[in-house]
Amino acid sequence: MPNIDNNQNSFNEILTLIQQAKQKVYKQANSILMELYWDVGHYISDKTTNERWGKGTVKELAEYIKKIDPSIGGFSEQNIWRMKQLYETYRDKEKL
Repeated sequence: MPNIDNNQNSFNEILTLIQQAKQKVYKQANSILMELYWDVGHYISDKTTNERWGKGTVKELAEYIKKIDPSIGGFSEQNIWRMKQLYETYRDKEKL
C-alpha cells in the first residue's frame, strides 16, 4: 500500500491532533466533575450543620439519585460523605 506509506506522516499528525483533543476533553471533564463534587460536598456540609442531616438522610439521598436516574453513578452514600469530607478539608484553601 504505497499510498498509505506516502501519507503516513500526515496521518500521524492528524492522529496526534485527535489524541490531543481527547486529552483536553478528559481534563475538562475531570475539572467539571471536581467542581460538582465540591458543590455537593458544600451542600451536604451545610445541611448536616444547619439542618441536622445525618446518615439516614444521606443514605436516602443516595437511594433517591439511584432510583430517579440509575444511569448516574458515583453517588453512593459513601461517596457523598467523601464529597463532604473533600469540601470540609479544603474549603479554607485558596485553590485546590
